[in-house]
Amino acid sequence: MKNLLLLLLPLLLLVACDSPQKSIQALQRDIAAYSIEPTPDAEQKIEAGFEKLDANISKLNAAGKTSEADALQRKVDSLRSQYDTARLAGSLHKARHVIEGFGQSVKTLGQQIGEVFKPTPTPVNE
Repeated sequence: MKNLLLLLLPLLLLVACDSPQKSIQALQRDIAAYSIEPTPDAEQKIEAGFEKLDANISKLNAAGKTSEADALQRKVDSLRSQYDTARLAGSLHKARHVIEGFGQSVKTLGQQIGEVFKPTPTPVNE
């Protein structure tokens, strides 16, 4: 029984630990979803994912596994770049809609002003 417990304990620890690879895959999915529909909830989820990966990097460095930490840091940096690109695209999309709305308002205002200054036909006296 004791031997079985000793065999199961490392397996249990492996299952309990969230692997950085799973976190990276989840973050990739979250960033892809964010690029389609940027929401505050998605931003929070992505930021939490980065915090988790940063903690993993710190743990690897503390354990002296610098090459693994460096490799993970490169992946995280790449994901941050993707996220920044998605955020920029979302901001540009929002700005475009604001400008389009402003343009439509100016067009409507111009039409209204045109109606005000439109000459009214005067009746012809015969």
